[in-house]
Amino acid sequence: MIGTAVAQDYLCYVLQTTAMGMLKGQSVALIRDQIRAELFNHFRSAVQRLLTDAGRHASIIAQLADSLRTPLRQDPAAGQDTLASKVTRAKLAESRADDIVRETRLTVRRIPGPEIFRRILEVADDAADEDSAFVAELLSGEASCLALPAPLLGTPRDSRLA
Repeated sequence: MIGTAVAQDYLCYVLQTTAMGMLKGQSVALIRDQIRAELFNHFRSAVQRLLTDAGRHASIIAQLADSLRTPLRQDPAAGQDTLASKVTRAKLAESRADDIVRETRLTVRRIPGPEIFRRILEVADDAADEDSAFVAELLSGEASCLALPAPLLGTPRDSRLA
């Protein structure tokens, strides 16, 4: 659940803590509590890693959307080269985001409970994939809509929500 390398380190800690505790005459309950606390720290570290990965994924998706908004708002004839270069970079960013989703799936399989992380990243990643498909349609000239969606236009939010 915590990975092979971390598990090996933890087992070494367990053996060392047990041996030193017994040599010092510590109670079994104290030794057990020390070992449990260390195990808790390893699990907490895994959840923190998932939170960090979710933050990195969100950052990539936000940068991807932001980098495409400006060229999409320009005159279509003037912005094709700019849009094409942005799309190339967006594909690389999307690939990095996909890597994070794959890592998260592997981690979630090992740790019971944080299934929500996998689901959130998959939904966000699906949205990014759909945005990429929309941009590809624009580049090919096959887009069926001439008006961009409000989020891409950067329309102001409702003042009640601000």
